[in-house]
Amino acid sequence: MEEEGRWADLSNDILALILNRLHTQSDLRRFRSICKSWRSYASSSPDPQPLFPLSLPSLHPNSRPFSLTPTLVYILSLHPNPTPHNPCDNVWLVKVSETGENRWALLNPLTKHKLSFPSGVSWNRTNLLGFGNCEVGRSYKLQLVGDGVEGTFNFEEFSPSIALRKVAVKIGDEFVVLVLYGYGEIALWKLGDKNWKIIEAGKHNGSDNRQDFDDVICFNGKFYAVDRRGRLAVIDPTSFELHEVIPAMEDCNGQYTWWNLISVYTW
Repeated sequence: MEEEGRWADLSNDILALILNRLHTQSDLRRFRSICKSWRSYASSSPDPQPLFPLSLPSLHPNSRPFSLTPTLVYILSLHPNPTPHNPCDNVWLVKVSETGENRWALLNPLTKHKLSFPSGVSWNRTNLLGFGNCEVGRSYKLQLVGDGVEGTFNFEEFSPSIALRKVAVKIGDEFVVLVLYGYGEIALWKLGDKNWKIIEAGKHNGSDNRQDFDDVICFNGKFYAVDRRGRLAVIDPTSFELHEVIPAMEDCNGQYTWWNLISVYTW
């Protein structure tokens, strides 16, 4: 109770700063769960609107716009009475995706396939704000907007040259979305922009580089991309320029390798 009292004593100015940095319904629920005064402030504030789902323009003139939504990565403790002697007993690492108002899907964090809890455990009774449940990261997905039909991005709606492959998001002083699409091209979009900005691959060894990036990631507020030659580049979201960090590896008999970037969550 003493700790709750300290949180309850924060001024409304500080609560307003916190509330303005919350981007999802999950963030708002967690804010309201802190204490009675926080819940009262959130209820009396003028329409706190989460950033997501966020509408983005289409990449192609003949395609529909996108909706960007986060997928939360959780550690869930499903044991009814966890003890210090068994801290990992029945603990799951899962992705939780919001599929509608107060509707959620439980996903395997590696395969993205839907999961089912073991017998005797009800997902409907799982409290994400409960003790022992912890959000450890977030990823993002794009959905096509239109017709009110739910579902993730349909690759078949586009030719291979413009199909989306991955999305990375930077949230901070500015909100920036980067997409990897087609045969390895990259585009950036800033909050408020009307169109995407295509990133030029630049030159390497005096010749134009075709874009054949394999993976992209946002790490510590910066975008990184790796291509099939092993070249690692950082992308400046302000100038839209691509700068080489690690040069391409020497070709081995003209063969290329597929590369992936890995983000490590720490908690």
